[in-house]
Amino acid sequence: MQPIHIGNIEYNGSLFLGPMEGITDVPFRKLARKHGCHVTCTQMIHAQAILFASDKQRVIETTKMTRDEKPVGFQLCGNDPQMVGTAAKWARDMGADFIDLNMVPRQKCRQQWWWFSSTANSRTGSTHC
Repeated sequence: MQPIHIGNIEYNGSLFLGPMEGITDVPFRKLARKHGCHVTCTQMIHAQAILFASDKQRVIETTKMTRDEKPVGFQLCGNDPQMVGTAAKWARDMGADFIDLNMVPRQKCRQQWWWFSSTANSRTGSTHC
């Protein structure tokens, strides 16, 4: 099988695990790799949550990537280009090999940020993108 190239990264495998919100955490991704998956992706998180959530520990837990799961992608959503760009740089610095960008409609964007804020017991920050 021919390797797959995304940007300057070469992937030698055909099984990619798509991001699934609330499911693709580190233990799930490790299990998928154990069973033959070559590339995994974090669960989706909103750019605004990365930048403005008051519970940074929850953001870190939700977006955690480990060295032994390379290559790993990071699914990021949002509809403000500046915020998404800043969050993408943060994800890269945290170890993401690529960014899976989900440009969501404004209504869904509000719901996701509200969900993250309320589950983190925090109502700080804007409730829209």
